[in-house]
Amino acid sequence: MFTSTKGPARAVSPGRIIQRELDERGWTQNDLADVMGRPSQAISEIINGKKQITAETALELGEAFGVDAAFWSSLQSSYNLQQARRNLDKHEVARRSRLYTATPLAELIKRGWVAVTRKSPIAEQEAAVCRFLCIPKIGTAPKLAVSFRSSEHRGPEWSAKVAWAKRVEQLAAPSVGKLPAFSAAALRKKIPALLKLSETEEGVPLVPAFLAKLGIGFVILPHLPKTYLDGAILPVDGHPVVALSLRYDRIDNFWFTLLHEIAHCLEGHYVFIEQNGADEDDADRQAAEWLLPTAEFEAFVARSGPRFTLAEIERFAKTLKRHPGIVVGQLQRRLDGFGYSNGRSALVKVRQSLTAYIHS
Repeated sequence: MFTSTKGPARAVSPGRIIQRELDERGWTQNDLADVMGRPSQAISEIINGKKQITAETALELGEAFGVDAAFWSSLQSSYNLQQARRNLDKHEVARRSRLYTATPLAELIKRGWVAVTRKSPIAEQEAAVCRFLCIPKIGTAPKLAVSFRSSEHRGPEWSAKVAWAKRVEQLAAPSVGKLPAFSAAALRKKIPALLKLSETEEGVPLVPAFLAKLGIGFVILPHLPKTYLDGAILPVDGHPVVALSLRYDRIDNFWFTLLHEIAHCLEGHYVFIEQNGADEDDADRQAAEWLLPTAEFEAFVARSGPRFTLAEIERFAKTLKRHPGIVVGQLQRRLDGFGYSNGRSALVKVRQSLTAYIHS
């Protein structure tokens, strides 16, 4: 007689165990049907695996054989799990798990970055992702050199950031080969000329061509969900490429992110690292200094704070030859207590003037 409440080490058909119990007792299936008050056909179907042991049946078998009902429930559960495991290759669960861990496949399909559908065979999906990431097989880390700028208060999905950067590479590749050679020294000399473009809204669409003359690529690609990326810089075919997401469609964010990436460019920070390290802090400080030099900024705060009327902001911006929205953005960033509602009319949008450079 079975007295253990634990399931067998190896899952076997519950029907076989029931039949052994009947044989040991000298009962027929009809006898068990009478004991349990069940039709003979129902007992036959359970023994032959055509019907599963329900909780009610487990209780009745427990009473009939003097074995805890949990044994019969566990027996059925273990058998079901074993049968499912035999079919695991057909379901390809493990392969799909690795695939979705390697990249945000559903989003890549939605944006048309890979030429498969969510119902495509797993082999086709794997091949498409390998081509997209330029890797030999799923699980191989993509080769990528990039410095990301993203929010430090959120947890970006690393695989999505990698996918975004790989897409930037693909978009930039056809055009960077036509650019002149890049020189950090030449770029450094041109920083004042670049900053002159920040005085008006009309200067924004001139930035890509300005960078191109210095051998720098430029791409705008909306960020993927859960990445919260503002921008990045990465090398493509020997040229630095500045990539922006325009996550915040504001002139201040455009210029700060752009100059943050330019700071990386001058220092050669094309390092595949999680952001918010010392290099990121240095790039933030340099971008802020370029936009509003510390001495001038502090003097303005001392004479105009804490009210900072829009007229005062505009006069200060004109003195520095910066757009007023840049001053507002830097006040928000660098001055505690400066409300985010202050001067918002100066934070003009830039997306419309950059549509030729925006990719999906």
